[in-house]
Amino acid sequence: PERERRFFKEDGTPLLMNTGKWPFSVDDDGTNITVDLALPKFLDSAQINADVQPTYVRVSAKKNTFQLVLPAEVLADASSAQRSGTTGHLVLTCPKMHPLVTSRAPERRKPERAMLKEPAAALSTPAERLKGTVDIRSIVPSGPAAQGAAAAQEPSLGAEWDDEDDVPPLL
Repeated sequence: PERERRFFKEDGTPLLMNTGKWPFSVDDDGTNITVDLALPKFLDSAQINADVQPTYVRVSAKKNTFQLVLPAEVLADASSAQRSGTTGHLVLTCPKMHPLVTSRAPERRKPERAMLKEPAAALSTPAERLKGTVDIRSIVPSGPAAQGAAAAQEPSLGAEWDDEDDVPPLL
């Protein structure tokens, strides 16, 4: 005979339970609580029963039950469940009843007088600082004078170096 499962303590608080030993993760981003439950890949979605309550989440599949107490109260009616077709993961997204809203402080602006004194510092990106034309003809030297200069700059290999005649040149 199978023993009866208790989902709540005597005082009414829900118990933590994972009879299927499914891996899971809980993520709290300030506005939503996301529960990612790794269900078996070949478990039929029709056999999964997900129940979201303001303080806990319960997922039942076959004879296994997963129950988790949430870290904050959530809106059960606005919650959503999605199941991945490739991995079988069940993702429950539950918006918080009292979301933590954070805002950034406004940035301080420099006075206009300081911007007039430092015009180069006011331009932030290097593309804004580079102005004018670039002569691309002088990047690589060409012509007979440049070829003679290149031959004159050929490095010497030293006095001990001897070139063997029976080895063909590489170029």
